[in-house]
Amino acid sequence: MSEVMQRAREIFKGAGFGSLDEAVFSFAMLLAKAKLSEFEEECGIFKRKYGDYEAFKRNAEGGEEENFVEWDDYLAWRFAEESRKFWMQEVMQLGALTTRV
Repeated sequence: MSEVMQRAREIFKGAGFGSLDEAVFSFAMLLAKAKLSEFEEECGIFKRKYGDYEAFKRNAEGGEEENFVEWDDYLAWRFAEESRKFWMQEVMQLGALTTRV
């Protein structure tokens, strides 16, 4: 085992983790929750600005008049919404793994 991994193992053990796998799992969950929070916040900003996502999406995609600011916001919100859903799924899947142990 490398010196780096040995040191990491000691740090995690000192922090109360029973194994390196447990520490990695905990870190993965922390990361997934942080990403979820980041995209929830971004979606919230757009929701406060425009209201309902689906209504805004329909308007942006089907609008007869081009509004570049709203189109840019729509693309950013769509990315944030898709990312929020992805990270929510990751958190749920990781959470499901903890119930099996």
